[in-house]
Amino acid sequence: MRILLVEPGITTANPLLLWGGFHTVPLGLPHLAGSLVQAGHHVEILSIVQRFGLPVDEEAYWKRLDEIKSYLARQSYDVLGVSILTGDAYALGLDIAEASRSIHKGAWVIVGGYHASATWQDILIECPSVDAVVIGEGDATAVELMDALETGASLAEIKGSAFRQDENIIRTEPRPLVARLDDLPLPAYHTADYLDRYNVLSVLSSRGCPFGCNFCAEQTVTHGTWRSYSSARVIETINLGLKHVRTNTVSFEDPLFGLKPKPRRELLQELLHQTAPKGIVWGAEIRVDIFDADDFALAQEAGARSFLFGLESGSLEMLRIMKKTSDPQRYLEAAVEKAQILKDMNVAVHYSFLLGYPGETFKTALETIRLARALINVAPDKTKAVFQIYVPYPGTASYHNMPTYADRYGTRVVDLKWWQRRPLKLAIHQGCYVSPSAKMSAGDLEIVWRKACDAIGTDTVNQELLRILAEMPKGKLITYSDLSGLATAYLARGPV
Repeated sequence: MRILLVEPGITTANPLLLWGGFHTVPLGLPHLAGSLVQAGHHVEILSIVQRFGLPVDEEAYWKRLDEIKSYLARQSYDVLGVSILTGDAYALGLDIAEASRSIHKGAWVIVGGYHASATWQDILIECPSVDAVVIGEGDATAVELMDALETGASLAEIKGSAFRQDENIIRTEPRPLVARLDDLPLPAYHTADYLDRYNVLSVLSSRGCPFGCNFCAEQTVTHGTWRSYSSARVIETINLGLKHVRTNTVSFEDPLFGLKPKPRRELLQELLHQTAPKGIVWGAEIRVDIFDADDFALAQEAGARSFLFGLESGSLEMLRIMKKTSDPQRYLEAAVEKAQILKDMNVAVHYSFLLGYPGETFKTALETIRLARALINVAPDKTKAVFQIYVPYPGTASYHNMPTYADRYGTRVVDLKWWQRRPLKLAIHQGCYVSPSAKMSAGDLEIVWRKACDAIGTDTVNQELLRILAEMPKGKLITYSDLSGLATAYLARGPV
């Protein structure tokens, strides 16, 4: 079968994410394409961001959708698959589904991804053009759906899916997670378009995360598990990707890189011997309470040039509310200890903090800002931090806990289904306004966020991006070239 997989991209004013959308190889769809290609299907991946750009306003959103419709009309496919993420990708994904149905009435439309896994019922109710939803890991489910469509077999036997049957919505039983990741085929990078534009290769060395952070949707798909690829398989994936992308930079996009000591050290040793001699450098997101001094030293020798720590808060109270860790005091102590270990190493250190989580007050926010400044001061020449504003994502514990947060802290959300608006506001908070507590309104939060950025002095690029976006003409579609200079400025702050 001919399958067109669509990567809608996201709309945000976070420069790291905007840059990544243009310059980092898509991660999920090449893996899915690998399974479909192995099963004998013809697959193409369409990057909406690369081909059509990003809209700065409503006029540009509808202009781009018209261009997408024209593109679809020129294509021939049996199945359209759309990756649905929370945010602009949701509304755009469903608009693309409706466009496909009006143009290619006989082509099936299937959606998947984290958001789709969390809101499968809403999608099938709200968008009649969607025929089926892949829930959870789609490697095997997508292949079985294609087989059923070819043979006319019942979809009811395909685990991990939901579909419309007459007037009813049917959800099948959950599909077990892939037990041995090495059994999956390699990513089909060759099916993606515009590979010549990307300069960072995204790679997975593992899937899942056993930690239950309330703000994270990982539990929706991987249910608190963590599985790793073998080190040999990771190296094979890197080598394959570098045949298609002209770069020496790899970004490990694991939800949690290097959780267990044995596979972590095996991978670091393989990177040391297989990729470091070729001049390949890499970065990863890790927890401060996992790697030790020996791990960091080996990682640096093996080509590591950047670590991102999602600390989220400097407040013991907020860390407890978020369920970031069972021992907030020890967690923050570990952050300080690791900063001291890394200060003399040749690696950039990035910290990410989340402001405005339910229960946040001026006091807790100030504690976070103080921690960020203290960590930056350990090695100011190579340490950066970014503050993000909390947004409730479906499938997360915090999303479902909103009534409890409202009673306990006075949390208020203007619209819990904020992602349905077309188009979303190109803003740090994605157009979702959360008042985290009775002591801090949504307006207070945005002021605190701006002051936090000023306090650490490292978000001037973010402010510059907001200025550039505000000055762009109405109806503008941001292109690859528009953000290249900004990307260079952002990367000058240290590798990502």
